[in-house]
Amino acid sequence: MNPYQEHNSRHRRLSILRVLSESAEYKANDSLLSMVVNEFGIVSTRDQLRTDITWLAGQGFVTVKETAG
Repeated sequence: MNPYQEHNSRHRRLSILRVLSESAEYKANDSLLSMVVNEFGIVSTRDQLRTDITWLAGQGFVTVKETAG
């Protein structure tokens, strides 16, 4: 990952945490997170967002709950 991509990823992860901290019960689905992160100016694919959510979960910052849909 080049420095620009790493910077965007860090910014995206911080934005995810900010959104969750302001959400009811600290919960949000990845669709909502994607929309908000993009509105923050961090244009991201769903794959990039999910990769960062997985990274945050691996660090113990978030818990991921998979739902059938």
